Amino acid sequence: MGIDAIALLKGNDLPLPERLRAQKLDDATLVHTGVAFGSDLEMLAYGVRTSVGDALYRHDDPRGVFVLPDVVAPKAKTYDDVIAEVGEAGEWVQLPAAGEVPVALTGAAAGSFEAMMGQAMQALGGENLAEIQRAIASGDYAAMARLQQKMAAALGGEDALEALATQLVGAIGASAPREPLGGFPELPIDLANVDPAQLAELAKDLEGTLPPEQLAEIERLLKKRS
Repeated sequence: MGIDAIALLKGNDLPLPERLRAQKLDDATLVHTGVAFGSDLEMLAYGVRTSVGDALYRHDDPRGVFVLPDVVAPKAKTYDDVIAEVGEAGEWVQLPAAGEVPVALTGAAAGSFEAMMGQAMQALGGENLAEIQRAIASGDYAAMARLQQKMAAALGGEDALEALATQLVGAIGASAPREPLGGFPELPIDLANVDPAQLAELAKDLEGTLPPEQLAEIERLLKKRS
């Protein structure tokens, strides 16, 4: 089991997504992001933004967001004291703007899974990416399913979207065994309100990009509702 990143945010009354586990301190909140701590720092920052969502607007530390591995259990109860206690075991990350595509993807080797992800995200455009990030942060799978039409339109149609999904799966299959791409939070499993047909299409499009256990959960739900 991997080591996940915990984000230390200012304030203890933040509008966090319900799916996230959080620990309130005297003047701050420790948020379990579901993002791999060992990620490239840029991808780690991207994952924190995608996972935490609007709660970041209240965080005003010019140094960025302090992130620590979930194997560390600080005893401090204030923002500054946690930073002092964790020290070099943590990392400072600068958050990208909503909808920004990480350079780690746009600058990846041609034909790699990372490069294809970057190309797809650039084609979607910042506004659509920001909307997708909000849907992920809120755990709104119905919104994700509705966004499929926008994704298809941005990429040139349903056939182009399906072709991209096939290419992504192929890129993964052609690679040596590897860890899942860092910087993407584990998506919440809260699919009760999604139309079964939309859910089936979503599962098809995300095959090869979601962790196997989450695809299995989607398939289980589809069988239950069929």
